[in-house]
Amino acid sequence: MKFVWDMTEEKFGEMKDFMQNGKEGLWTNHEGVEFFGCVRSGEVCIDINAWCALDDAPPYLEFSMYVGGIGNYGYAKVDETHVWNYDHVDYFTGFDIKDMNYNEFKQATETYLEELIKKANETYDEADLVAEANKPLHVW
Repeated sequence: MKFVWDMTEEKFGEMKDFMQNGKEGLWTNHEGVEFFGCVRSGEVCIDINAWCALDDAPPYLEFSMYVGGIGNYGYAKVDETHVWNYDHVDYFTGFDIKDMNYNEFKQATETYLEELIKKANETYDEADLVAEANKPLHVW
């Protein structure tokens, strides 16, 4: 799998600060999730989020996996007649990033995501996620 990043070192710094300092400052989404970027491989896209419960629990890293060419999840719906054709696979809890720099985070994330794609493939019935991730990159 070849991963292509859409997350800058600056966004990583913001995420790390958010993870350490809680919801003050960056908190923009009332549903409890702050989006910081994504990683793509073939037809698979993984959003990188910090999830924060609305109580006093500390934020945690969350990956949300999508696969293109399937369904009509509507994540990037333009209007009622133009819905992007892809499906939400699942949410996955991340890992502790407190002592990582940007490059260490990218390396650890790619290793983790490759395993997640393989694991999710065991229970996801709509497509072969490993095959989808190994396709040429498709940004949707």
